[in-house]
Amino acid sequence: MSDRIPLLDDAGHAVATYLPDERGGRRWADLLEPEPDAEAAAVVAAVLARLPGFGVSASPRIGDLLVAAGASERRRALALHHRLEAIPAVRVPPGTTIASFAHTTADLHPASLLAFPPGHPDRTPGSTEEQEFADLDRLLRGEEVGPVLPASRVALKAGGTVVGAAIVVDRPGDPPWAGPWLAWAFRHPTAAPQGTGAATIAAAIASLRSDGAPALGLAVSIANPAKFVYERLGFILVATAVSVVVPNPDSPRTTSR
Repeated sequence: MSDRIPLLDDAGHAVATYLPDERGGRRWADLLEPEPDAEAAAVVAAVLARLPGFGVSASPRIGDLLVAAGASERRRALALHHRLEAIPAVRVPPGTTIASFAHTTADLHPASLLAFPPGHPDRTPGSTEEQEFADLDRLLRGEEVGPVLPASRVALKAGGTVVGAAIVVDRPGDPPWAGPWLAWAFRHPTAAPQGTGAATIAAAIASLRSDGAPALGLAVSIANPAKFVYERLGFILVATAVSVVVPNPDSPRTTSR
């Protein structure tokens, strides 16, 4: 994993560290961790002073304090981890085929867009269809998180129409915070029957285990009911995180995934 960057207070003392990242064109301080002897107020002050305009992912305690200090909350999520020790037994719904991923953004976008309608907890507030297409395209080109892995799977209906997908990428670093990462998972809300999403993810898990992968991680918004599907498939909770955007006095506010 990338080296952690120290976050310094005004006296030059490290009060926290974070992993440098970029999401949707915004610089990001991921997995912000206070130093053992640092007070939460000092960490928040350093974030506001040193990271204007950044996205920050931190514990609920730090995240809530940042929101109280003027940061904009973007997501409250669960980090989950699957050890790949057992393959979940999931039946593929009749009329559905699970296949290897060899598709384009245009193939996936129609079903993905319907799976993440406006107001969905894992859709960027106010995003357009064009912006959602661009986000998915960056992900599939390996520019958002990491390169797409062969374990990725799609669910197809008759005629080859994509009605679901489990896109696994190689996030730089080691589990549970990186390594194989379920970056995008969805099913068409009407064309794909119940169980399609679970079957697609289970197929990706089976492929990863066959390939000798160490684990599979993911992040899901707390408000997303898909978290219950992940729990049934054997994912376990690693941590809860709050993602915020730090105010930048020199720039107008923008929204970003």
